[in-house]
Amino acid sequence: MEEAIAQGLRDEVSAFYLSGEPMLTINKSRAVPALSKAGRPTVGPYPELARAGILMSYSSDLDDGFRHAGSYVAKILGGTKPSDLPIEQASKFVFAINLKTAKALNIAVPPSLLALADEVIE
Repeated sequence: MEEAIAQGLRDEVSAFYLSGEPMLTINKSRAVPALSKAGRPTVGPYPELARAGILMSYSSDLDDGFRHAGSYVAKILGGTKPSDLPIEQASKFVFAINLKTAKALNIAVPPSLLALADEVIE
């Protein structure tokens, strides 16, 4: 991870994206500080990453997805054939902004963007 960040800095990237890959998410206590030291904005998919210190996150609402999965399981256990169930696309999303990180990076977050956020971390 440190080498990937160093390579990004050598390539003069403007920002980093911390993916939702499980090993990175599980190791966010290592990944987020390493990215913070780079001094570049970092975005990612889950609100817990914004709470941990990345600039912002945007993803489907995982709790809502789990509820939908539960209803599918109930239908299948009730006798519905899985092939008869429609494929659903996520309809609820979560956008989080970390203002403490924005301030540390000297980024002014426009009020219009703050108004769109579901969660603002101060």
